Amino acid sequence: MMAWLMEEYPFAIEAIDLDNVSHGRSEWGEAPGIEKTIRLWPHLNQGEGHFAAKLTSQAEAAPVKKKKKGKGATAKSPLDAATQKLWQAFRKDFPFLQALNATPQLLGENLWLVPEEMPSLKGIKLMRPGLHVGVVKKNRIEPSYALALAIHAEEGAPTVPITLPQWQQYVAGETLSVPGNAGWVILTVDEIPVGFGKQVQGTVKNFFPKGLRFKAI
Repeated sequence: MMAWLMEEYPFAIEAIDLDNVSHGRSEWGEAPGIEKTIRLWPHLNQGEGHFAAKLTSQAEAAPVKKKKKGKGATAKSPLDAATQKLWQAFRKDFPFLQALNATPQLLGENLWLVPEEMPSLKGIKLMRPGLHVGVVKKNRIEPSYALALAIHAEEGAPTVPITLPQWQQYVAGETLSVPGNAGWVILTVDEIPVGFGKQVQGTVKNFFPKGLRFKAI
């Protein structure tokens, strides 16, 4: 993919300064600068595993006219009053959300956090415009699996440690018996978040995505 981009467009690969990453190798292809690309590992970095490359255009940029706010502006649409109230209550339970430079957006019933610097994406079909926070239900927000994986245990989120056998029950879609009544909690194995559950009177209701459930051996 990188070799094709370099051949078809005036791009150059730039170095990315991050810790705990693996850099590209020459056997990946003949794209100049491929060794500057990186791989992110889920056990070393925040989030899932990814390949990343920083590209800069070598073409002369045309001047961009600034758009006035109003019709045609790229400003994000605010949440409606009811969703805004749910959002403010929800983010109090997750301090890490308050520190992000992002704007909440509701697309259908799905709530996303979109980077402030994101330009207008009007007319573009997207799978994920940002971090999926959760699904807005009646009088509540159900947190997403992606949100659980984005949060570290030390960031103030309510966590419940579980054992490996309990994790096997969890990914199979079963409820768990864990003393407590904390409400929404992030389940962790060896301090690694594995998903959300809702703890009510010693029972943790399972919110591991149905499409990802499997029987662990």
